[in-house]
Amino acid sequence: RGKPNLTRANINGNHSVKTGNTLQLHPSGKQGIAANNIWYFENLHFYLPVSIANGDTVLTLNDTKFNYPTDITGANIGVAVKGGGQPLKAGDRITLINAVHGLTADANPINNTSGMQAEQGVSLRYGFDLSKDANNLYATVNKVETNPQAKTFSEGRAGGLAFINQGADLISEAGIAAALEAAQTERHLFNVTSGSNLRYKSGSHVDVQGINLLTGASAYLPNNNGLLMLTGFFEAGWGNFDTYNNFADATVRGNGDNRYYGAGILARQDFSNKFYTEGSIRAGKLENEFNATVSGKATHYKINKAYYGAHLGAGYLMPLGTGELDMYGKYLWTRQNGGKHTIAGDVFTFDDINSQRSKLGARYSHPLNESTTLKLGAAWEYEFDGKANASVHGLPIAAPSLKGHTGVAEAAIKITPVKNKDLSFELGVQGHTGKRQGVTGHVAVKYVF
Repeated sequence: RGKPNLTRANINGNHSVKTGNTLQLHPSGKQGIAANNIWYFENLHFYLPVSIANGDTVLTLNDTKFNYPTDITGANIGVAVKGGGQPLKAGDRITLINAVHGLTADANPINNTSGMQAEQGVSLRYGFDLSKDANNLYATVNKVETNPQAKTFSEGRAGGLAFINQGADLISEAGIAAALEAAQTERHLFNVTSGSNLRYKSGSHVDVQGINLLTGASAYLPNNNGLLMLTGFFEAGWGNFDTYNNFADATVRGNGDNRYYGAGILARQDFSNKFYTEGSIRAGKLENEFNATVSGKATHYKINKAYYGAHLGAGYLMPLGTGELDMYGKYLWTRQNGGKHTIAGDVFTFDDINSQRSKLGARYSHPLNESTTLKLGAAWEYEFDGKANASVHGLPIAAPSLKGHTGVAEAAIKITPVKNKDLSFELGVQGHTGKRQGVTGHVAVKYVF
């Protein structure tokens, strides 16, 4: 390894026996390694450094005492690139061995990486054609492609988007209900907390767990059309996730953490004819941290980027029996900013991720008694985008996507103590099936002062 001074050294496998012997070469500089000669190796493994470039030489042999040629006939020759640095291009040629006094080798050598340690780098996979002349053994790049396992890094980004979307769901569902409840007086506060354990099918899958918090203050503003509710809120979330990917050559598991903080405005206009419209805007910052072992290398990234979101909705409140049926439609948009990040020496470019979801549903509220109301509902959701595109060295990486259908069923119970109308609680649970699977639950607290 490195830059040893071997100019007078003969590197021998085992005298005249070469079965089972392997010579690993790990040069660290552009000048490569110089030695006197090599003998009796069954396997010659060349691990090209991050600094390797077209025309470089890995091993120079100059038998200064006997002027012997170098004989590698029958040897298994393997070439791998450690990754990082400036990538090689198709057509680039590396001199693996320069034998000053001549080289004897198989007529048609091939690149055989069987048994080599997993040092192909985490971003690119190279193909090499081997060739020789009277003094040299060459490796010429015949293809450059992205490592399929690099998709793992985008799975971590998809886990971040999924968690931000859970915050959007909290705002547009339990959050707006709590804000409406709290807006019944001139001054008020509310808080909603949800917990979730959800699996997202992304081409593989990502399991996301966490806690989302929404707190704010709201008020009603009467107008000629009815009542306008305005809310300012703060949001936050803390969670973790696990990614699962099966590739032809390996199964890769990853894990990470999500933390976000943000703020926004929520509004709803209730009309006198029982129709309503609603909307919200939000912005904040997501910290998305991820760890995985990719191609045998432990990798890590920590990305702090802004996110933005908005939603629009409309619905109709229809009296039904002793209760009320809320029929609604919503559109939810979220953007998670991307950027360039270095992972294991390679510069990855993560594109912005956009989520665009539609949601159609109905919710029935039925008073059980003076202090308790039961809510039951169902909804259908469709994600139009949610694709986590990325590239490395200008080459695209396979992208996970959250696109698809999800069905949601929900139940909640709201309790307002008879002796303290200024305080109310709501406990709810949602089940998800389809593209998103699992359970979420929420606790909403309103206090009027």
